[in-house]
Amino acid sequence: MGTALPAFADTAAPMAPVEIPAAPAGADLTKLAVAFLDACVTRDADYVAANSIEDPVGSFSSFGSGAPKISDRIEFAEHLRPLKKVGWDGLDPKGWVSGNVAWFADVADGILPDGKKIPIRISLVMRNTGAGWKVVHVHVSEGVHRDGIRKGS
Repeated sequence: MGTALPAFADTAAPMAPVEIPAAPAGADLTKLAVAFLDACVTRDADYVAANSIEDPVGSFSSFGSGAPKISDRIEFAEHLRPLKKVGWDGLDPKGWVSGNVAWFADVADGILPDGKKIPIRISLVMRNTGAGWKVVHVHVSEGVHRDGIRKGS
């Protein structure tokens, strides 16, 4: 142990800094994020495909508990079609915007088809294309309690 990790500045090609401080996402943008997450659980694959972007090809990302490896936005949308509809309870993502990028995160209860609720971790990244905001990343997974991970346990 004790291996020094490189500083972020040491791991990428140098770029001129861009001073665009992050600001809280407004209500309209937050509504778009919620609509996308709602479309995911109601299995509205057409909405998901229409409101995500992969530019350049291969730049969309998604992952979640039990999901197969998904390599593009259309594959992600099609993955939703055969799944049973589920829901949210307490979905209230907090978001931030910097330039043409917005990101959201939340922990909400997912409501399974049998009515059982489980904690779900959520993250979503959007990009303003000039013609509107589109999702470039979505993550939804079960929040799992882990014993023994804290020091002294």
